[in-house]
Amino acid sequence: MYEAALNGDEEAAKDIVLGEFLWVGPFPYLRKKVSEQEFAADLAESVERSWGGSYIAYALENAVDLVTVTVQAECRPTLYLPEEGGSDPSQVSSGWGFSGLYAVVYSANVLSYGGGGKHYPL
Repeated sequence: MYEAALNGDEEAAKDIVLGEFLWVGPFPYLRKKVSEQEFAADLAESVERSWGGSYIAYALENAVDLVTVTVQAECRPTLYLPEEGGSDPSQVSSGWGFSGLYAVVYSANVLSYGGGGKHYPL
């Protein structure tokens, strides 16, 4: 989704939003209640009404939300001691802890989306 927004490709954003990422967004609870076709039609109407018909705006907002939620849940600031141990407080360093490899990928997205970490340095 982010790549289509980054490229300014409205048609690619529409294809991605209504295809591969149809169920990503603010309405996942509807997945078991309506058919895929009904949901796609409702989503297209929602994009028209709430995002002025811009699938790029919808894709960008949902990509940012997805990355933000994942990073908040799976990444955390951490303090480290040197491997050899020690009693010198100046040797304590800070970094990031991750619950899994995919969390590392999402944290890299933060740097990419945020212009190299200007808004959320890792």
